[in-house]
Amino acid sequence: MHNDLTAAVAADIISAEQAEKLAVFLDERSPLDGGDDPESLHFVRGMHDILMTLGVGLLLTGLFPLLPTAFSFVGLGAAWGLAEYFTAQKRLVLPSIVLALATTVFGAIVISVLVGSFLVEVPGDASFGDDPIFNITFTGGALLSAVIFYLRFRLPFSIAVVAASLVGVVLSLLQLSIPGFVEAHMGFLVLVFGALIFAAAMKEDMADPERITMRSDNAFWLHLLAAPALVHGLIGQQLDGSLMVLGAMALVTLLALIIDRRALLVSGLGYLTIALGALVQTLFSAGDDFYGVTLTPLVVGALVLTIGVGWSKSRRVLLPLLPTALTSRIRPALAD
Repeated sequence: MHNDLTAAVAADIISAEQAEKLAVFLDERSPLDGGDDPESLHFVRGMHDILMTLGVGLLLTGLFPLLPTAFSFVGLGAAWGLAEYFTAQKRLVLPSIVLALATTVFGAIVISVLVGSFLVEVPGDASFGDDPIFNITFTGGALLSAVIFYLRFRLPFSIAVVAASLVGVVLSLLQLSIPGFVEAHMGFLVLVFGALIFAAAMKEDMADPERITMRSDNAFWLHLLAAPALVHGLIGQQLDGSLMVLGAMALVTLLALIIDRRALLVSGLGYLTIALGALVQTLFSAGDDFYGVTLTPLVVGALVLTIGVGWSKSRRVLLPLLPTALTSRIRPALAD
């Protein structure tokens, strides 16, 4: 895009001032703008993006032979430097996602090293959960790194990394202050955090109901993070409670239709598949895997296709039944 604007200025089609204003306008729209589909995000624009992502991954992996502590510092510097090129300049989404995750992890390790709470070894002997103090320094470092990355590059994906890191910090603080509380109430906590992340996603969505700015992309990633937490929180650990899972997925599907966010539905498909598989096995043959293996994908596929094909029509039927105070702040029902 920016190269095109530069070429237009060079050809005296527009002035440099107009090009600058146009670039700002286009950047304030979504860098992942997908045209007519409100949830179309261009993760990959071609094989070039995939090649660059592989290169980034291999380069960072190749740093492992360095000394463990040095690796975390060098890895953080390398990831940040690559982000300055691929995210800030080239705006390539797929490499930027990898770099956002790498920067967050390296930043968490570096901060843990700097505060002296954890002797970093790669691979390490300690695992997350063994030491509450390490958990706090690590998750706190991840949160700080994710926030700095987002503030610098404004990559929509990184807002979900910020949210996930914040959840990690809160869980670590709870683990330290009330030992055993997290383990005893994990299902409830997951539901609460899922609801809070969903609320943050809706705040972004309602600020941009037409979905023309980056706030819509922020909402997409937050919805993608919130959905599995909501479903898991609703059903707890009872994956064998098939009817409970199906009920939770029905609520999530209804919610997804209302706010026009297919991401909510996609995030819960794993639970739906497991629940339907168990239900089919129970109904048809408790001792034979044939029905579960064959009928489950057929049923899930049929449901997904039915919902997908009838998505717009379902919204046109559903939204008029809802209060105007709500429908006026969400994406309107559009024709197919």
